Amino acid sequence: TLTGHATIVTSVPFLADSKTLVGAADEKVIKIWDATTGKLLQSIKGDGTTEIPVLVAVNDKTFRIWSPNPNVIETYDVTGKRVDTLGVDKADLTLNCLCISSDGSRTALGGKEGKARIFDIPGKKVVADINTGKVEIADICLSADNKFLITADKEGGVSIWDISKPTKPLHQIKAHGKKVQAMAASKDGKRVATAGLDNVVKVWDLARDADQWRQPGI
Repeated sequence: TLTGHATIVTSVPFLADSKTLVGAADEKVIKIWDATTGKLLQSIKGDGTTEIPVLVAVNDKTFRIWSPNPNVIETYDVTGKRVDTLGVDKADLTLNCLCISSDGSRTALGGKEGKARIFDIPGKKVVADINTGKVEIADICLSADNKFLITADKEGGVSIWDISKPTKPLHQIKAHGKKVQAMAASKDGKRVATAGLDNVVKVWDLARDADQWRQPGI
């Protein structure tokens, strides 16, 4: 049992060595633990004014966090040193949700205007802009290979986008009767899980359930 956080812990990823555990909590503190011994290795005080809701391991030495106020993606090493920062504030996009890819190389932003933007974090550049045509993007996630973006809207709809051809979605489905609250894509890219305010969690096999996912306009 690892203790030390004073408030709710929001994220606890392992680094690639499967020994180092990083915890983020509502008190804006990140703690780095040796999970085999339970020893606290480092404690980092975040600069933001709110909790740290997204934390992703990159490899066995670094991890990335999203600090929503200000809106930045920060990269830290296991010594607690901040080694890079990417600002993701954009005037044309009111941030509503954000995800970092499983390998830590990209981040996707979803806006209240129905727009999505994907950044290459190391290159600090925009990879794609997507206009979903919806009033608001409720949640967003990237596939493990970073080729596809999955967006959800507040009416329960889910869309899958090919990032290399972002002008229209590959597939769309009415997944839930109410707003989609959370999503995840499996690492093999074959399944998508959605959770809605209708108190239902659904797991979609994209091959098996292909008849339920319709092409746009059909």
